[in-house]
Amino acid sequence: TADRFRQYLSQRGIQPLAGSTGPIVPIVVGEPVRTLQIAADLRLQGFLVGANRAPPLPRRRYRLIVTIASAHTEQDLT
Repeated sequence: TADRFRQYLSQRGIQPLAGSTGPIVPIVVGEPVRTLQIAADLRLQGFLVGANRAPPLPRRRYRLIVTIASAHTEQDLT
């Protein structure tokens, strides 16, 4: 399911972090303020998406963290 979600994102020009595998799908956004705003906007739409803004990350590498669970359906992810 996470692989299909990665394909869905790629088809829309959104590239998950290269080399990421498994149920956690990191999506590089870049700027910290924009990353936090996107996460907040998604939260208002009912999605729980984390925003990784840990200090060790280079400034333009802030990312959204999407976790795909086995309970998610294809419809949930598209």
